[in-house]
Amino acid sequence: QRLSVSITELDMAGEFEPWRPPSGDARIVKDTYPPRIDLTFSLAADDGKLIKEGARRLRDPAFLTGVNRYPDDPLRYEKALVDRWLEQELAGR
Repeated sequence: QRLSVSITELDMAGEFEPWRPPSGDARIVKDTYPPRIDLTFSLAADDGKLIKEGARRLRDPAFLTGVNRYPDDPLRYEKALVDRWLEQELAGR
């Protein structure tokens, strides 16, 4: 099978808070700034026949809870969001 994914919008977890003292490119990560990813996808069989396609808006307001597989990765919250989507979308395939 072949999965094609196009990310159409990406908003990383956290925000730059302009009222804080200058601290370079520090992104403030708290639960009010969850990661958001919008994407389109298609899943095709080996012969090219379309199995599934669609658009998804990935959100995780509880992104700071639980275990993260990527503790030292700057994209840890976004990767975890994509992992959960893949597990749900492709369950049983």
